[in-house]
Amino acid sequence: MKLAYLSTRPVGTAGARSRTARPHYITRALRAQGFALEYVAVALEPAPWFKFVLAVKRRWYEGLLHKQYLWERDPHVLRRHAARSRARLANLQFDAVFAHETLPLAYLACDKPIFFWHDATFAGLLHYYPGMSDPCAESICRAHAAERASLRRCAAAIYSSDWAARSARDHYGIEPGKIHVVPFGPYTDCDRTRSEIERVVASRSFETCRLLFVGHEWARKGGEIAVAAAETLNQNGVPTVLTIIGAQCPEKHRARPFVNWLGVLDKSDPNGKTRMREIMESSHFLVLPTQADCVPTILLECYTCGLPVLTTTEGGIPSVVDDGRTGKLFPADSRPAAYSAWIAERFAEPDRYRRMALAAFETYETRLNWSVSGARVKVVIEDAVRYGCSGATQVCFSAAR
Repeated sequence: MKLAYLSTRPVGTAGARSRTARPHYITRALRAQGFALEYVAVALEPAPWFKFVLAVKRRWYEGLLHKQYLWERDPHVLRRHAARSRARLANLQFDAVFAHETLPLAYLACDKPIFFWHDATFAGLLHYYPGMSDPCAESICRAHAAERASLRRCAAAIYSSDWAARSARDHYGIEPGKIHVVPFGPYTDCDRTRSEIERVVASRSFETCRLLFVGHEWARKGGEIAVAAAETLNQNGVPTVLTIIGAQCPEKHRARPFVNWLGVLDKSDPNGKTRMREIMESSHFLVLPTQADCVPTILLECYTCGLPVLTTTEGGIPSVVDDGRTGKLFPADSRPAAYSAWIAERFAEPDRYRRMALAAFETYETRLNWSVSGARVKVVIEDAVRYGCSGATQVCFSAAR
């Protein structure tokens, strides 16, 4: 079967940031399942004459009313994108359209089945993510209309978490049989075997507790909570080092003796990728007290190294973290003392810790990888094409259970 893979930007490379790495791994997973792909990358941009209109609107809403104007969800921009995409598709032979986002699909006129694999709905992100904290009423109305149109056009809507799937059903009234939950895999490659991970986990010393924090947005990812938890552990007699990667760690923390700030590691570079894996393999826990998230793929990357994760119940995270088995879930408003107390308890029981670490790798190996997810997406696509939109087999499951 041949898929026309529709995107608003070129497919990225392995190890790049989420926006570009996701289509790279999705397309690779689809090809591994035997799909032939025709790439149709069309930039999401307004017509030259409409840029003036958008500039006026942005000045009005953002400059005067202090509201966000979501220009990429403007009907003119989306209709223009759909027309340009349709012109590209007219010259191709394909069986279905596939995308990793909904924006390219909102106004796409196509007589072939349409599918997408995404991590959130607009309703789920509205007033939740910083970039959508306070949009103007016009943007909200038009964005909901575009999201609803995309969902109604598709033969199947595939989401990476139960949280996103519930939003599609509850906010947009999409029939449950059209919605499917298939988790993403990690944005990294892993060829480790269980026996190798057993040796990695066994080699972790329990003289010093090594914590890891990874994230580009310090406040949203809960960086202050991670530092405070590490400080509390040290104050309570548990020698602890916190390694910080990616985030712009505040100056006041960089000089602390228990903080090891490394800045950004480029995982598209072999040296950066190797260094990242070495740090994960030598750490005891990932601490990510995120305050708003869909499904942070760093959780899955940690699983490939047998690294348990401590994070929150925000967004779609509960779909990939088996609470108490592969890590620990905390309410987003939990204080640092809750994290430090749990870490101290687990760190004092090496055997129990090692079982959790191996369970994390087992979860990656059996459920949260691109091979397993790609096979499930294949079932969704083939059933929808074979039986039609209304007869598609529903493939909903909880990734962590």
